[in-house]
Amino acid sequence: MGMIKFFLRTPTFPILIEGDDGVSCALDAAELSKVVTDGVFVEKSNYDAIDSKAESWMYVPKVNILSPLTIDKRWSKKKIVDFYNRRLAPGSKFKPGNLSNVLVGNLLKKIANHDRGI
Repeated sequence: MGMIKFFLRTPTFPILIEGDDGVSCALDAAELSKVVTDGVFVEKSNYDAIDSKAESWMYVPKVNILSPLTIDKRWSKKKIVDFYNRRLAPGSKFKPGNLSNVLVGNLLKKIANHDRGI
């Protein structure tokens, strides 16, 4: 599939992206390309993604493009955690604690560490 293409601009990494097999975190464009190459994207025509500025993105696997053109523009920290947790087994849910003092970028880094088992 090759390197992912970005429409209009590049997201601020890290980024969470959903796929048919769950939600993955990528720390940079190269890792995101690996995630979309290795992932399963067949059930839907587009998939949600969220960057470290809490901006919503849409991944279109048919053309391998990530676009900022979505209906939801900004996500709350709680919605980001729920987005990540919705496909995890109950015993492996991410529990961030108090979200009020956590920057979105730091929250995504914590989720990336959780995703990697760190």
